[in-house]
Amino acid sequence: MDPTQCINFLLTDAQNSVNLYFKEMLKQFDVTPAQYMVLYFLKSQGRLTPSGLSQLCKMDASTMTGILTRMEKKNLLERQHSTEDRRQVDICITKSGEMIVPDILEVIEQSNIETLSCLSPHEQVQFKKYLTRISNHLESHE
Repeated sequence: MDPTQCINFLLTDAQNSVNLYFKEMLKQFDVTPAQYMVLYFLKSQGRLTPSGLSQLCKMDASTMTGILTRMEKKNLLERQHSTEDRRQVDICITKSGEMIVPDILEVIEQSNIETLSCLSPHEQVQFKKYLTRISNHLESHE
């Protein structure tokens, strides 16, 4: 099979293009697409453990650790020991992190619209369904 026709190649190529576009759009906030996801989940769900964030963002633990460390240095989040279990560390969004989330969400919304603008509204819905179906299908085989 021609590698350029393999689903892995096509998805990776599309993901790379989308990721570069979103990185460029988020540059003004000094956050990456992965850091945006962390901020979003912390703002919407409150305190989370690193493993909880890893699951929500679909990232492995070591990748998440690096992201959290960089975000902590930027004062976007902080690590706090759980009040119930001192061994557990929770991740909390800071005031600085909270303040930029609304502006980031606006940019993400516009970037999402632009990314999918080459598809009709019906195709956009179908495309998302197909991606979810493929993901669910392969996750059920793990």
